[in-house]
Amino acid sequence: MKNTTGWCVDAEYRLYAALFFFLLHFLLCGASKVMNLESNVYILKRLIRLRMSISIRPPSHINRRLFRPVKIVKSQLSRGSVGLDENAMQRDWDARAKENPMYYIDTDKKDWDIEEFYASGSLYVYDLVPQALERTGFDPKGKRILEIGCGMGRFFPAFADFFDEIWGIDISPEMIRLGKAHCPVKDAKFMLGNGEDLSEISASSIDCCFSYIVFRHIPKKSLLWQYLAEIYRVLAPGGVFQLHFHSSEPIKLKVYSSIPRSLISVVAPVYHRAYLKLVHGESMEIPGSLSTWYGNAVSPREVERRLSGLGFKNVEILPDSTHAPGENFWAIGVK
Repeated sequence: MKNTTGWCVDAEYRLYAALFFFLLHFLLCGASKVMNLESNVYILKRLIRLRMSISIRPPSHINRRLFRPVKIVKSQLSRGSVGLDENAMQRDWDARAKENPMYYIDTDKKDWDIEEFYASGSLYVYDLVPQALERTGFDPKGKRILEIGCGMGRFFPAFADFFDEIWGIDISPEMIRLGKAHCPVKDAKFMLGNGEDLSEISASSIDCCFSYIVFRHIPKKSLLWQYLAEIYRVLAPGGVFQLHFHSSEPIKLKVYSSIPRSLISVVAPVYHRAYLKLVHGESMEIPGSLSTWYGNAVSPREVERRLSGLGFKNVEILPDSTHAPGENFWAIGVK
């Protein structure tokens, strides 16, 4: 893969860049749409932490040393989903799986221990799944669960405490290989998906569909809606779903849509590093296109409308406690 020279923010000016893009996002979106108040407070807290963690030179130095050249993967400079071919998601996620699979599944840590990684999945499952099962009145005993975007099967050991059969589908061959090699649930079924539908799975063969931090990476809404229709197809009558969605419009999309295409190659890596420093507390290089990382945002209302339109019953939208308030949400329901 060829590299090209881009630009990134020098460490001492990351705060300036973060403030600039936060204010630009505010102006582009308008005060009523920029995000909810709690999300803004969360971001501002990150700015304060960032300010305390680095030394800042006077603004007079900005013109002279604000930018420095670095190597950046050319495919990262794509705008939105423009230029993505049908294999982009598989190619990008396979590259991430080969570089550091556990990190790109959960960026809270860069050096996961394999046992710690699988143990952490139990914490998520026991925090998230029982509530949905109770609200839908679903008894998982003797039932089959399908996780969409299963990765290495981090949640499988905890799923096995509730369900009798554990199935997972993922777009990355490398993730599937690693899951088969390391997942403690040896009779779990791993399947390679095509990134467009669930055609590998028969109709009415699944009792519960689950997905967490997966749909937010899909670059096109049309693909997301297609997956919802496929979930309806594969679920058996009386089956339930628990799906995680990203609701805050990514700042990146607002910034990209406001600048000329000719400047994307300069702005993309600058934004990328500043934003990730702000949100994650560190810069990180992500293999592949930013479009398959940031994906799309959807509103709870449109998701509820789509699910109900497909024929699902008792559709509920629930808050997500694993991220900043207002950033994501859950949808649960019954076929």
